[in-house]
Amino acid sequence: MSMVIPQFVLLLSISRKYSINPTSTRNIDNSNDTSHGGSYVGVEQMGFLWSMTQVPGQRKGLRLSKKDVTKPYSIQLNCFDGHLSPEDGFVNSLAKNSLQPIVSSELEKMYMAEGVRRIPVREGRVRGTLFLPPGNGPFPGVIDMFGTAGGLIEFKASLLASHGFAVLALAYFAYDDLPKYLPFCELEYFEEAADWLVKHPAVVHHGIGVMGVSKGGEIALMMAAHRADIVKAIVPISTCLVINASAFKAQVTLLNLHMPHTVSHLITKVLRKLNKGSFFPGKALVTDVYLEYQDLRRVHTQPGKETENRASKTLRGLGEMLVTLGSEKVDIKENENESVTRLVAWLSSSNMADITSADSFVSTKVTKHCETERPEKKSKVRKKRKTPKKPVVEINSRKDRRIINEFHALNKKIDSLRRNTLIQIKDRPTQIAALEAKKEKLGGINAYQKASKLGEARHGSFNSAKWILKQMRDLDVCKVKPDPTEATEGLRLLDVGALDNNYKKHQKWIQCTPIDLNPQSDVVVKADFLKFKGNNLYDVVVLSLVINFEGDVHRRGKMLRKCQELIVDQGYLFIVLPLPCLNNSRYLNDDLFVSMMESLGFKVCACHKSRKLSFYMFRKTGHAQVKSFPKRVLRKGGNHNNFAIVL
Repeated sequence: MSMVIPQFVLLLSISRKYSINPTSTRNIDNSNDTSHGGSYVGVEQMGFLWSMTQVPGQRKGLRLSKKDVTKPYSIQLNCFDGHLSPEDGFVNSLAKNSLQPIVSSELEKMYMAEGVRRIPVREGRVRGTLFLPPGNGPFPGVIDMFGTAGGLIEFKASLLASHGFAVLALAYFAYDDLPKYLPFCELEYFEEAADWLVKHPAVVHHGIGVMGVSKGGEIALMMAAHRADIVKAIVPISTCLVINASAFKAQVTLLNLHMPHTVSHLITKVLRKLNKGSFFPGKALVTDVYLEYQDLRRVHTQPGKETENRASKTLRGLGEMLVTLGSEKVDIKENENESVTRLVAWLSSSNMADITSADSFVSTKVTKHCETERPEKKSKVRKKRKTPKKPVVEINSRKDRRIINEFHALNKKIDSLRRNTLIQIKDRPTQIAALEAKKEKLGGINAYQKASKLGEARHGSFNSAKWILKQMRDLDVCKVKPDPTEATEGLRLLDVGALDNNYKKHQKWIQCTPIDLNPQSDVVVKADFLKFKGNNLYDVVVLSLVINFEGDVHRRGKMLRKCQELIVDQGYLFIVLPLPCLNNSRYLNDDLFVSMMESLGFKVCACHKSRKLSFYMFRKTGHAQVKSFPKRVLRKGGNHNNFAIVL
């Protein structure tokens, strides 16, 4: 006779078809009985567990992930007469309520063996959970990490601890007081976690292992390269070879362009044209990427610094790096696609997970040229005299700061008077006129704009337009045409509160529309942003030091909603605010600001904090769930400012 066992675990189901010896007592032995159909075929003792699939009709892509490892899974086994498909056994039977099992059994699958200890960890900056086996140890130590899903995932750590390992399930963002999102991975954080675990009294002190999935696997490779004295074994699972979702940061140096990122651009160069659905959408040319390989542990790019002959330098650096990666020498000649093709083939056949290779890649100082590259003859060149730069005319730092602060305060008082219904209507114009006169005494809007321009240049010596251009280049923000031979239309960019056209040098790929209430240049269009109606939607909108100029908290929220109206789906929004608006406001911080933008359908792409400014780059995802964000106190005390945004 044939029998089928469908299995239902939470929202999962499996089925299999067994042949049973008719002389037996009808007991099914998974270690001997053969499955002839269903989720697996053959003799598999644990097949009824590992072959579980989703219930028919569920959203595809769901994964079984245990949230609370202290509680077991309850698994029910049902035996039916005849062979049933998952649709018949689950969907149709529930609809008709007619399917009854011959016999049922229930078992529990534990994630923590008896005696395993679960200890929450808050040591320094380290956040996670330590799982220790029964006994005093010492036990072999392991750090377990997952990828860009974020949070703290413990099921793998608890299972390893049940088999004798001391395991730290390590969170690195979107958990407890850690950053909500991941602009970069700070290597010192993982180094601190490794130092803490290897010094734990219950852990073997001569070294630990690191296991990671996806981004966690990439971090495991970097840890092995930087701290080979502690990390003695790694298990990188499904790690990143081409796409680098977030950069690495070591000792305040951003390692944002390392080997996988560069190789992806080289592959794009070989392809010569855009490949729809590939890893590299957009105008990703190798000339947009450069690396400085003088010290691979300190790959560093300075904002606004241009490097000569970027493509040549990248190829040369890769040639030097290949010498340290393995014994095979690859001849890298500049501007030859054949050499790049050979490089890609070499990388595909190489074992990138090898610790020795990773150590050579990241920690070795590469100063010699590739052996196959001929040394260049040094020729005496007369040094050109540097022409002295024209002195920058500035007004006094304290004076322009006073103008900006007083102008904001007067705007706030004027908006408050206009909203205040308790003041008699006849007295209101007089009071407003008095405040407007004070603004004119300061020099009016012209003095404010001049002070703002100098103030922005002085805020950490950072120009917002330069940062915005860098982000657009790094993320390949451009229009993609189905036909690569067709002329590409420039990005439509709306620069709000512009003093000039900051993007006129980039007219080949950016069509900028600068607007302002009081234009200081002929190229700037006079317009009120909240009443502005463009002919088309914009790919990029820039609000640089604009929201903080508006004194009304409600109108600030309307500005954000206006951006949602003007930006196309998958378009970008750049917002620049004074640092105290987020770092020292009584009513607003980074988390609340990001939550506001997410409710409007914007997702954070990049964030930067200079000495006095906060820079944010958002992308419109189109999934807006507008919520109400009233004004509420987040920071108590008398040393905070009152900047707020109300949605």
